[in-house]
Amino acid sequence: MGETKTMQDLQKATKNSTFLLSGKIISKVFTFLFLIVIGRILGDANYGKFCFAISFTMMFAIFTDFGLRMLTIKELSVQKEASIYIGNILILKGILIILLAIALYGVSMLLHYDKETLKVIYIVGASIFIHSFSFWISSIFIAYQRANLEAIILIFESFSITVLGILVVLKGYGIIGLSIAYLIANTLSLLLTLLLGKAKIPKPVIKINFYSLLNLLKTAVPLGLLAIFSVFYQKSDTVMLGLMTTDAVVGQYNAAYRILEAIFFIPESYTIVLLPILSLYCEQHKTKELLATYKTSFKFLLILSMGISMGLTILANNIIPMIYGKDFAPAIKGLQVLCWTLPFSFINNLVGTILIAKGKGIIPAKAMGLGALFNIILNAILIPKFSFIGASVATIITEMFSFTIQFTALTKVLGVVPELKDSIVKPLLATIIILFVLFLPHNTNFFIKIIIIPTGYLFLLFLLKAFSKKDIKTFRQFFKKSSIQ
Repeated sequence: MGETKTMQDLQKATKNSTFLLSGKIISKVFTFLFLIVIGRILGDANYGKFCFAISFTMMFAIFTDFGLRMLTIKELSVQKEASIYIGNILILKGILIILLAIALYGVSMLLHYDKETLKVIYIVGASIFIHSFSFWISSIFIAYQRANLEAIILIFESFSITVLGILVVLKGYGIIGLSIAYLIANTLSLLLTLLLGKAKIPKPVIKINFYSLLNLLKTAVPLGLLAIFSVFYQKSDTVMLGLMTTDAVVGQYNAAYRILEAIFFIPESYTIVLLPILSLYCEQHKTKELLATYKTSFKFLLILSMGISMGLTILANNIIPMIYGKDFAPAIKGLQVLCWTLPFSFINNLVGTILIAKGKGIIPAKAMGLGALFNIILNAILIPKFSFIGASVATIITEMFSFTIQFTALTKVLGVVPELKDSIVKPLLATIIILFVLFLPHNTNFFIKIIIIPTGYLFLLFLLKAFSKKDIKTFRQFFKKSSIQ
C-alpha cells in the first residue's frame, strides 16, 4: 500500500513538473520574440532604457517576495489553518510592496534621471509589483499540486506582453506606450490569476498579528536571501551600465545577454529532471551511481555548452544583425565574449543540483551571494575602462568564481575527486580546432557555417572518443529511470 501511494505521488509530481516546464518553455519563446522585435523597432538607446528600467525595478521588487513564494509552497502542504496563513502573507506582502514602492520612487529621484526614464521606471515598477502579487498567488496553486494553472498564467502573461507590446511599438507609441502595455498585460494576468484562484484556494482571513508577521518574515529570511542574491547576480551588470554609461550601451549589452538567457534554460531543464534521480542515489547511498551520473552529465553539459559558445563566437557577425538589425553591430563583440559564460553556467547548474540533492543547498546560496558581491566589484572596476565588454568579462570571471566555490565544496562533500580530465580536454581540443578553422575566414557563407560547425564538432568528438560506452550506458539508465518516474 505504501509503495503504491509513493508511486502515485511521484506520478502526480512528474505530471505537475511537466505542466510547469511546458509553460515555462512556451513563455520563454514569447518573451524572447518580444525582446527581439522591440529591439529592432526601438533601436539600441530606447531598448537599453527599457531593459534598464526592468533590471532597476527588479532589484527592488525582489524584496517584495523575500522568499514568501517558496515558503508558501512549502508550508501550505502541511498547514491546517491555510486561510489564516494566506492572510498573514497577504498582509506582509502588502506592507513590503508599499515600502519598496516608496524606496523605488525615492532612489530613482535621487539619481536624477531624465523625465522619460523616470516615467518608464515608475510604470514598469508598478507592473512588476502587480506581477509580484500574481506570482505569489500562483505559488498556492503549486502548493495544492495544480501547477497546470500556473502554466496557463505564465503563457497568458507572456503572450499578452508580446502581442500588446509589439502592437504598441508598431503604432509608434514608443517606450512610454510599451511600458503602459507591459502594465496592462501584468494587470490582466493578475485578474486571470484571481479568477482561477477563486474556486481553487481558501479565502484569506485578514487578522493583523505583528508577532505572527515577524515570525513569518524571520522564517522567510534564508529563502529571501537566495532570491535576492540571484537577482543581484543577474541584474547588477545592466543597472551599473545604466548608471555609468549610456542607454545605447545598455541596449547593446542586453541584445547579447538576451540571446544567452534563452540558452540558460537548457541546463535548468536538464538538472530539474536530474534532481529526483540524484536525490534517490543520495538517499540510498549509491555513491558509485552518483559519481557516474555526475561525470557523464559534466561531460555532456560541457560538450554542449562549449559547442554553443563556439557557434555563437563564429556566427555572432551574422546573428546580431539578423535578429536586431545593423544598429546593434557593437553587440557582436559583446556576444562573442559573453557566450563563454555558458560552460561555467552549465556546470554550475549541475554542481549546485548535486549539492542540493546531498542536503547542502546552503552552499549554492552562499556562492550566489559572494558571486553577486564579486560581480558588483568587478563591474565597478571594468565598466569605466571597457564599457559593456568589461561587464561581459566580469560576468565570465564571476561564473568562474562561483564554479570554484561550488566545485571545491562538492569535492569535500563527496570525499573524492572524480576523474574529469578527459571530460574537459577532449571537448576543449575539438572547440579550439573548429574555432581555428572557421573563425578567421569571415567570408564563409552563413549557412555553410551552420552545417560545418555541428558536423565538424561531432566528428572531432567521435574521433577523439569523447563519449565512452560506459557514458552511453549511464545515460540509458538515467533516462530509463526518468521515464519510469
